[in-house]
Amino acid sequence: MASFLKIKNDLFSKCLRDINYFQSRSAKSPAMTQRGYKKKQRIFSLNKIPGDRVDERMMIGTQKHLKYFPGYNCGINPRDKSLYAITAGTVYYSIERVQLNSNNPLVQQYFVNTIQPYYNKYIHVIPDKLENEFRLCYLINIIMDKRKYTIMAAVTAAVFGAIGYYYYQKRDSIDEAIKKTADTIKQQADVVKQQTDNAQKNIQEAMKELEKNIPDKSQKATKLSSKK
Repeated sequence: MASFLKIKNDLFSKCLRDINYFQSRSAKSPAMTQRGYKKKQRIFSLNKIPGDRVDERMMIGTQKHLKYFPGYNCGINPRDKSLYAITAGTVYYSIERVQLNSNNPLVQQYFVNTIQPYYNKYIHVIPDKLENEFRLCYLINIIMDKRKYTIMAAVTAAVFGAIGYYYYQKRDSIDEAIKKTADTIKQQADVVKQQTDNAQKNIQEAMKELEKNIPDKSQKATKLSSKK
């Protein structure tokens, strides 16, 4: 019996000498051995609503299916379709009409029979307004103001120069026109003066005639005293 066991051990040791043994089963974690263990479910939802402020690379939301599409300054992770902000700003939603490419085979397969227009929901991140506290902008504004004033001065100088050149070219005709108008005004003034002189003479003559027709009060008094 002992010799048989010795032969058996020798045979097994020679046959199984080059075999590498390894453990087939993995160790269990403490949570798996507990009763009522359930795997934690992943919740798909949007963490930010319109009007919320986000920072750069901040997560906006997760989704199982492609329900919300990335818009302005918004990126999407191709692995789990999660949306994140590319720049810091404010979150806004929009619903826009999609112009489908009819040459795409997927569009031909899924949207060929759609009569109504197709709309998608987009998420945008509007960046914060930058404060104009830069010296460069201030210098640019000063330069623009200087250019504006120089342009205005050049325009006014050109206008006055054109007027002076026009007067220099046609000064004789302008002087003649001025003289004619002055002569007409002088003639009209002389006519008005003559008319006023004639009117004054007529008034004086009428006053003299009235004075002759009216008797004096002293003569009336002497006549009355003589009668008495």
